Amino acid sequence: MPLSMRQRRLFSMEFMLVLVVIVLVIATLVNLHSSGNAVARFINPSQEIALPPPLPTPLPGIVYYKQTNNKGIQRYAECSDAACASVVLRTLEDAGANSAIGTNNKMVRALDNTPLITYWDPSSDKAKVLKCNDAVCLTGFTPYFVEPSSPSSLAGAIAVLPTGNPVITYQNQDQHLKMARCANPQCSSMASTMIVDDNYLAGDFAAIQIGTDGLPIMTYRQPFASQGNDYGKVAHCNDISCSSATITVVDTVYNGFNNDLIIGADGLPLIVYARSSSLSGPMGVVAYHCGNVSCTS
Repeated sequence: MPLSMRQRRLFSMEFMLVLVVIVLVIATLVNLHSSGNAVARFINPSQEIALPPPLPTPLPGIVYYKQTNNKGIQRYAECSDAACASVVLRTLEDAGANSAIGTNNKMVRALDNTPLITYWDPSSDKAKVLKCNDAVCLTGFTPYFVEPSSPSSLAGAIAVLPTGNPVITYQNQDQHLKMARCANPQCSSMASTMIVDDNYLAGDFAAIQIGTDGLPIMTYRQPFASQGNDYGKVAHCNDISCSSATITVVDTVYNGFNNDLIIGADGLPLIVYARSSSLSGPMGVVAYHCGNVSCTS
Protein backbone atom coordinates (compact mmCIF):
# COMPACT_ATOMS: atom_id res chain seq x y z
CA MET A 1 0.00 0.00 0.00
CA PRO A 2 1.56 3.37 -0.98
CA LEU A 3 2.54 5.68 1.87
CA SER A 4 0.52 8.84 2.42
CA MET A 5 2.19 12.23 2.20
CA ARG A 6 2.16 12.53 6.01
CA GLN A 7 3.74 9.09 6.45
CA ARG A 8 6.44 9.89 3.88
CA ARG A 9 7.19 13.15 5.68
CA LEU A 10 7.50 11.39 9.08
CA PHE A 11 9.71 8.69 7.58
CA SER A 12 12.01 11.33 6.05
CA MET A 13 12.33 13.14 9.37
CA GLU A 14 13.21 9.89 11.23
CA PHE A 15 15.76 9.00 8.57
CA MET A 16 17.42 12.42 8.80
CA LEU A 17 17.56 12.20 12.62
CA VAL A 18 19.28 8.81 12.46
CA LEU A 19 21.70 10.14 9.84
CA VAL A 20 22.62 13.13 12.04
CA VAL A 21 23.34 10.87 15.02
CA ILE A 22 25.57 8.62 12.88
CA VAL A 23 27.52 11.60 11.56
CA LEU A 24 28.07 12.95 15.09
CA VAL A 25 29.31 9.59 16.33
CA ILE A 26 31.74 9.22 13.41
CA ALA A 27 33.02 12.77 13.91
CA THR A 28 33.60 12.07 17.60
CA LEU A 29 35.57 8.87 16.87
CA VAL A 30 37.69 10.65 14.26
CA ASN A 31 38.40 13.44 16.75
CA LEU A 32 39.52 10.93 19.39
CA HIS A 33 41.72 9.05 16.92
CA SER A 34 43.39 12.12 15.47
CA SER A 35 43.98 13.96 18.73
CA GLY A 36 46.18 11.26 20.29
CA ASN A 37 45.24 12.54 23.75
CA ALA A 38 43.90 10.35 26.54
CA VAL A 39 40.54 12.15 26.65
CA ALA A 40 37.13 10.51 26.63
CA ARG A 41 34.72 12.83 24.77
CA PHE A 42 30.94 12.79 24.85
CA ILE A 43 28.89 13.67 21.78
CA ASN A 44 28.15 16.99 23.44
CA PRO A 45 31.54 18.80 23.13
CA SER A 46 30.84 20.82 26.29
CA GLN A 47 31.13 17.63 28.35
CA GLU A 48 34.43 15.77 28.53
CA ILE A 49 36.54 14.02 31.14
CA ALA A 50 40.29 13.51 31.21
CA LEU A 51 41.58 10.02 31.93
CA PRO A 52 44.27 9.77 34.65
CA PRO A 53 47.83 9.88 33.30
CA PRO A 54 49.90 6.69 33.49
CA LEU A 55 52.13 6.24 36.52
CA PRO A 56 55.73 7.32 35.88
CA THR A 57 58.29 4.55 35.67
CA PRO A 58 60.33 4.68 38.87
CA LEU A 59 64.11 4.68 38.90
CA PRO A 60 65.74 1.42 40.01
CA GLY A 61 65.78 0.64 43.71
CA ILE A 62 67.69 -2.04 45.61
CA VAL A 63 66.90 -3.56 48.98
CA TYR A 64 69.70 -5.33 50.81
CA TYR A 65 70.99 -6.53 54.17
CA LYS A 66 74.08 -4.89 55.61
CA GLN A 67 76.18 -6.23 58.50
CA THR A 68 77.81 -3.46 60.50
CA ASN A 69 78.90 -2.88 64.13
CA ASN A 70 77.75 -6.29 65.38
CA LYS A 71 74.30 -5.88 63.91
CA GLY A 72 72.47 -6.29 60.65
CA ILE A 73 70.25 -3.59 59.16
CA GLN A 74 67.95 -3.53 56.18
CA ARG A 75 68.62 -0.75 53.70
CA TYR A 76 67.13 0.66 50.52
CA ALA A 77 69.28 2.21 47.80
CA GLU A 78 67.50 4.73 45.58
CA CYS A 79 69.26 5.08 42.23
CA SER A 80 69.78 8.61 40.96
CA ASP A 81 69.43 7.58 37.30
CA ALA A 82 68.61 4.56 35.18
CA ALA A 83 72.25 3.42 35.24
CA CYS A 84 72.41 3.69 39.05
CA ALA A 85 75.58 5.80 38.82
CA SER A 86 74.92 7.05 42.35
CA VAL A 87 72.47 6.16 45.09
CA VAL A 88 70.72 7.64 48.09
CA LEU A 89 70.75 5.20 51.01
CA ARG A 90 67.91 4.80 53.49
CA THR A 91 67.70 2.51 56.50
CA LEU A 92 64.41 0.66 56.46
CA GLU A 93 64.75 -1.23 59.73
CA ASP A 94 67.39 -1.38 62.45
CA ALA A 95 66.68 -3.74 65.33
CA GLY A 96 69.75 -2.77 67.34
CA ALA A 97 72.84 -4.60 68.55
CA ASN A 98 73.27 -8.31 67.82
CA SER A 99 70.32 -8.31 65.42
CA ALA A 100 70.19 -9.46 61.82
CA ILE A 101 67.02 -7.83 60.53
CA GLY A 102 66.40 -8.00 56.80
CA THR A 103 67.95 -11.29 55.69
CA ASN A 104 66.32 -13.27 52.88
CA ASN A 105 64.79 -10.11 51.45
CA LYS A 106 62.91 -9.86 48.15
CA MET A 107 61.33 -6.81 46.53
CA VAL A 108 58.71 -6.16 43.85
CA ARG A 109 56.76 -3.07 42.80
CA ALA A 110 53.14 -2.70 43.83
CA LEU A 111 50.55 -1.60 41.29
CA ASP A 112 51.16 2.01 42.39
CA ASN A 113 54.94 1.58 41.75
CA THR A 114 55.86 1.64 45.45
CA PRO A 115 58.32 -1.00 46.74
CA LEU A 116 56.92 -4.10 48.42
CA ILE A 117 59.51 -5.97 50.47
CA THR A 118 59.43 -9.28 52.31
CA TYR A 119 62.21 -10.43 54.62
CA TRP A 120 63.03 -12.49 57.70
CA ASP A 121 63.30 -11.10 61.22
CA PRO A 122 65.46 -13.53 63.22
CA SER A 123 64.84 -11.70 66.50
CA SER A 124 61.17 -12.71 66.31
CA ASP A 125 61.80 -15.73 64.08
CA LYS A 126 59.11 -14.55 61.68
CA ALA A 127 58.70 -13.41 58.11
CA LYS A 128 57.76 -9.74 57.66
CA VAL A 129 56.48 -7.53 54.87
CA LEU A 130 56.43 -3.79 54.32
CA LYS A 131 55.07 -1.47 51.64
CA CYS A 132 56.68 1.92 51.17
CA ASN A 133 54.40 4.96 51.03
CA ASP A 134 56.11 6.34 47.92
CA ALA A 135 58.25 5.10 45.04
CA VAL A 136 61.57 5.72 46.84
CA CYS A 137 60.67 4.78 50.45
CA LEU A 138 61.06 8.40 51.57
CA THR A 139 57.87 9.10 53.51
CA GLY A 140 57.67 6.03 55.67
CA PHE A 141 56.15 2.59 55.91
CA THR A 142 54.89 0.12 58.49
CA PRO A 143 56.28 -3.44 58.65
CA TYR A 144 53.87 -6.28 59.42
CA PHE A 145 54.36 -9.91 60.36
CA VAL A 146 53.23 -12.29 57.64
CA GLU A 147 51.93 -14.78 60.21
CA PRO A 148 52.01 -13.06 63.63
CA SER A 149 50.99 -16.11 65.66
CA SER A 150 53.49 -18.57 64.21
CA PRO A 151 57.28 -18.59 63.76
CA SER A 152 58.78 -19.14 60.33
CA SER A 153 62.15 -20.51 59.35
CA LEU A 154 62.72 -18.34 56.27
CA ALA A 155 61.07 -15.64 54.22
CA GLY A 156 60.65 -16.45 50.56
CA ALA A 157 59.35 -14.30 47.74
CA ILE A 158 56.56 -11.87 46.91
CA ALA A 159 54.31 -11.12 43.94
CA VAL A 160 51.23 -8.96 43.34
CA LEU A 161 47.84 -10.28 42.25
CA PRO A 162 45.81 -8.36 39.64
CA THR A 163 43.68 -7.09 42.56
CA GLY A 164 46.76 -5.28 43.95
CA ASN A 165 47.03 -7.55 47.00
CA PRO A 166 50.39 -9.33 47.41
CA VAL A 167 51.06 -13.03 47.92
CA ILE A 168 54.13 -14.16 49.89
CA THR A 169 55.92 -17.51 50.10
CA TYR A 170 57.81 -18.60 53.20
CA GLN A 171 58.72 -21.67 55.26
CA ASN A 172 56.75 -22.24 58.45
CA GLN A 173 58.20 -23.53 61.72
CA ASP A 174 57.81 -27.11 60.46
CA GLN A 175 59.83 -26.12 57.39
CA HIS A 176 56.98 -26.61 54.96
CA LEU A 177 56.31 -24.25 52.07
CA LYS A 178 53.45 -21.84 52.76
CA MET A 179 51.80 -18.99 50.89
CA ALA A 180 50.08 -16.01 52.50
CA ARG A 181 47.57 -13.90 50.59
CA CYS A 182 47.34 -10.33 51.86
CA ALA A 183 43.91 -8.84 52.54
CA ASN A 184 44.97 -5.41 51.25
CA PRO A 185 47.86 -3.82 49.29
CA GLN A 186 49.68 -2.86 52.54
CA CYS A 187 49.55 -6.44 53.87
CA SER A 188 48.39 -5.17 57.27
CA SER A 189 46.40 -8.39 57.57
CA MET A 190 46.21 -11.71 55.78
CA ALA A 191 43.21 -13.10 53.93
CA SER A 192 44.65 -16.63 54.12
CA THR A 193 47.78 -18.66 54.86
CA MET A 194 48.02 -22.07 53.23
CA ILE A 195 50.53 -24.92 53.23
CA VAL A 196 51.51 -25.46 49.60
CA ASP A 197 54.01 -28.33 49.99
CA ASP A 198 54.17 -30.27 53.28
CA ASN A 199 57.38 -32.13 52.41
CA TYR A 200 60.17 -31.46 54.90
CA LEU A 201 62.43 -28.53 53.91
CA ALA A 202 60.33 -27.73 50.83
CA GLY A 203 60.51 -24.03 49.98
CA ASP A 204 64.24 -23.26 49.84
CA PHE A 205 65.20 -20.52 47.36
CA ALA A 206 61.56 -19.88 46.46
CA ALA A 207 60.48 -17.51 43.69
CA ILE A 208 56.90 -16.59 42.81
CA GLN A 209 55.07 -14.90 39.96
CA ILE A 210 51.47 -14.43 38.84
CA GLY A 211 50.78 -16.43 35.69
CA THR A 212 48.80 -15.32 32.70
CA ASP A 213 45.84 -17.18 34.21
CA GLY A 214 45.94 -14.79 37.19
CA LEU A 215 47.07 -17.51 39.62
CA PRO A 216 50.28 -17.74 41.67
CA ILE A 217 53.01 -20.06 40.45
CA MET A 218 56.21 -20.69 42.40
CA THR A 219 59.47 -22.56 41.98
CA TYR A 220 61.59 -23.80 44.88
CA ARG A 221 64.01 -26.42 46.12
CA GLN A 222 63.32 -29.45 48.29
CA PRO A 223 66.70 -30.54 49.71
CA PHE A 224 67.57 -34.23 50.12
CA ALA A 225 64.29 -35.35 48.60
CA SER A 226 65.57 -38.71 47.33
CA GLN A 227 68.87 -40.52 48.01
CA GLY A 228 70.62 -37.29 48.85
CA ASN A 229 69.44 -35.50 45.70
CA ASP A 230 67.58 -32.21 45.83
CA TYR A 231 64.39 -31.74 43.86
CA GLY A 232 63.63 -28.66 41.84
CA LYS A 233 59.86 -28.14 42.04
CA VAL A 234 57.09 -25.96 40.66
CA ALA A 235 53.75 -25.40 42.42
CA HIS A 236 50.89 -23.90 40.43
CA CYS A 237 48.05 -22.71 42.65
CA ASN A 238 44.55 -23.82 41.72
CA ASP A 239 43.04 -20.65 43.20
CA ILE A 240 44.35 -17.28 44.36
CA SER A 241 44.62 -18.48 47.97
CA CYS A 242 46.52 -21.64 46.96
CA SER A 243 44.20 -23.83 49.00
CA SER A 244 45.43 -26.56 46.66
CA ALA A 245 48.23 -26.68 44.13
CA THR A 246 49.52 -28.79 41.27
CA ILE A 247 53.12 -29.68 42.15
CA THR A 248 55.58 -30.84 39.50
CA VAL A 249 59.16 -32.03 39.95
CA VAL A 250 61.15 -30.45 37.13
CA ASP A 251 64.63 -31.74 38.11
CA THR A 252 65.77 -34.58 40.36
CA VAL A 253 69.54 -34.08 40.30
CA TYR A 254 71.44 -32.12 42.96
CA ASN A 255 70.18 -28.68 42.05
CA GLY A 256 67.91 -25.80 42.84
CA PHE A 257 70.09 -23.09 44.31
CA ASN A 258 69.07 -19.48 43.72
CA ASN A 259 65.88 -20.21 41.81
CA ASP A 260 64.23 -17.44 39.86
CA LEU A 261 61.09 -17.32 37.77
CA ILE A 262 59.61 -15.01 35.16
CA ILE A 263 56.62 -15.18 32.85
CA GLY A 264 58.00 -15.10 29.31
CA ALA A 265 56.77 -13.19 26.29
CA ASP A 266 54.88 -16.33 25.25
CA GLY A 267 52.95 -16.25 28.53
CA LEU A 268 54.68 -19.37 29.88
CA PRO A 269 56.89 -19.67 32.99
CA LEU A 270 60.67 -19.65 32.56
CA ILE A 271 62.77 -20.94 35.48
CA VAL A 272 66.50 -20.51 36.03
CA TYR A 273 68.57 -22.15 38.75
CA ALA A 274 72.07 -23.32 39.62
CA ARG A 275 72.63 -27.05 39.13
CA SER A 276 75.32 -29.62 39.79
CA SER A 277 75.29 -33.36 39.14
CA SER A 278 77.00 -34.05 42.49
CA LEU A 279 77.84 -32.41 45.80
CA SER A 280 81.41 -31.81 44.70
CA GLY A 281 80.73 -31.17 41.01
CA PRO A 282 80.90 -27.80 39.28
CA MET A 283 77.84 -25.61 39.24
CA GLY A 284 76.10 -24.59 36.05
CA VAL A 285 73.04 -22.49 35.26
CA VAL A 286 69.94 -24.17 33.86
CA ALA A 287 66.98 -22.50 32.12
CA TYR A 288 63.77 -24.52 32.14
CA HIS A 289 60.99 -23.37 29.81
CA CYS A 290 57.56 -24.66 30.81
CA GLY A 291 55.24 -26.05 28.16
CA ASN A 292 52.04 -24.73 29.75
CA VAL A 293 50.92 -22.16 32.32
CA SER A 294 51.02 -24.66 35.20
CA CYS A 295 54.45 -26.07 34.19
CA THR A 296 53.24 -29.67 34.18
CA SER A 297 55.08 -30.16 30.89
